[in-house]
Amino acid sequence: MPYTGNVKGLRMATPADNTAVTVQNVIVLGFTGNWKTMYVQDELGGEYSGIGVFCDFDRSCTAWNSMTAAMTATRGDKITIIGTLDRFTPSMPAGAREQLQVRPTMVMKTGTGTPTAVEAPVADLAKGAMNNAKWKGVYVRVTMGGPWSVTNLMPTELVNSGYMPCRPGDGSMICCSNGPHYGGFEVTGGILIGTSWYRAIALSDMECARLTGMMPDHVVTMADRFTVIGGVFDDSFGTQQIFPTVDGDYTRQ
Repeated sequence: MPYTGNVKGLRMATPADNTAVTVQNVIVLGFTGNWKTMYVQDELGGEYSGIGVFCDFDRSCTAWNSMTAAMTATRGDKITIIGTLDRFTPSMPAGAREQLQVRPTMVMKTGTGTPTAVEAPVADLAKGAMNNAKWKGVYVRVTMGGPWSVTNLMPTELVNSGYMPCRPGDGSMICCSNGPHYGGFEVTGGILIGTSWYRAIALSDMECARLTGMMPDHVVTMADRFTVIGGVFDDSFGTQQIFPTVDGDYTRQ
């Protein structure tokens, strides 16, 4: 049976794969670094309010060719999405959990809004946590328990996972080939901060950035401490991480 409504209702209803869906008046949170996925959430945010919208190649893929609003969608746009629900399980790593996303056939801009971040428990967002399905695709923020110190600039969970200095639309998650590079860093509490959406980079990857000629706006070092950490939470291919989308998503002490 086709579904029409908000994201939370869709996720709680758990329709079958390829179900026709219309997700109404959701707020754009941002795009992944390779522009393959746009994350959206219900206007007020909260548990189960977010989901990814998948486009096979980039923002000009076949499904969106005639949709001007979709091709120019930016953070804060309010949109309605018509498409199908895609349920899939990544082939790796072993034991990866099922992912949910919407494949669009039409995207219509209906207005503008402000992405709303909600406070989430550290225990739910830390790497290895199991009680985090409700936060997938949701705009979260963590302020209680800080400040947050950088504990690892080279987390093994994020090795070769890519970062934002990749050019939008090139389909590549790796920007250079000078050895291992890391798509983020780790802070106290075992929280991984992914940087493939946003122009930030760990100091350990500066040489890689220099080789590509695409230097970041922010460089993270072991000396950094943050009073706020936040962004879109994504259990991506078995790795739980927070993807900051704007400057205010992490605030240095």
